[in-house]
Amino acid sequence: MGHMPWDRRREGGEPAKPSPEEIIGWINAAGRLDAQGREDEAISLLRRAADAGDADGAALLGMMLFQRGAEDDGEAWLQRAALAGHVKGCLWYGLLLKKRGEWTAAVPWLKQAAEAGDVLAAFSLGMSLISQPQEAEPWFRKAAEAGHHAAMHFLGQILMRNGDVIGGMEWIARAGPPDAFLPPAG
Repeated sequence: MGHMPWDRRREGGEPAKPSPEEIIGWINAAGRLDAQGREDEAISLLRRAADAGDADGAALLGMMLFQRGAEDDGEAWLQRAALAGHVKGCLWYGLLLKKRGEWTAAVPWLKQAAEAGDVLAAFSLGMSLISQPQEAEPWFRKAAEAGHHAAMHFLGQILMRNGDVIGGMEWIARAGPPDAFLPPAG
């Protein structure tokens, strides 16, 4: 195997600190490798980026590891990305905690992602708070205003229940038929 760009060394044999361009290159190459089914190589590059302190690399590595069944290792990288303020890291870490039933721990991460503009985080908060319509409404509104069809539907329902029939009907009409926000069959 030939010399690879990430194998640069300082005097004395210590690895050189990677430049931001190198880290971006590793992340991009990892995406291509993953698309080719070369997950181990992709994970190796993402680990290099994450070890260099890159939050994108940590978040992507965490998701790949989690999806491969290495849940503990994946969770650790997602938490690291979330602690660094990475929006998708906050979303994915929050969803992981929510999936495990740790709702109280999940809320701050989902809120952080939603407040940073992540539509899925806003919708997830709305769904989690659906039994408390007053609490769910602002999160559904945030997602609906960003174009999330299911959020439009739920926001419309809440508005109608609260007496704003016209506003509710407008949001439901914007959402389209219920199958408009379902994944395609097949």
